[in-house]
Amino acid sequence: MTNHVTDFLDSRIQDIYDNLKENNVEYACSIQKTKELIDIFDKMIFNKEDEMILSISDRQDVEVFLENDFTRNAIIQEELYKQGYLDCIKLLRLLEVIR
Repeated sequence: MTNHVTDFLDSRIQDIYDNLKENNVEYACSIQKTKELIDIFDKMIFNKEDEMILSISDRQDVEVFLENDFTRNAIIQEELYKQGYLDCIKLLRLLEVIR
C-alpha cells in the first residue's frame, strides 16, 4: 500500500478508537478497567523475586482482564467492520459507481 493509503487507514482507525472512547460507555469502561488491571499485574510481577505465585484474587484479576480484553476487542472489531463498510460506500459514490 502507498503511504497515503496507510496514513488514511491509520487515521480512520484512530478516529474509530477516539469515537468509541467518547460514545461507547462499555468500551470506555473497558479501557479504564484494563489500565487498573495492568497496574495490579505490574505489582504482582515486579514485587516477586524469583517466582510469581498467584493468589485466588490474582487469578480472578487475570480472568477479568482476559474477559475485559475480549469484550474490548469485540467492540473494536465490530466498529471497524461497520466503518469499513460505510467508507466503501462513500468511495463507490465518489467514484460514481453507485448513486
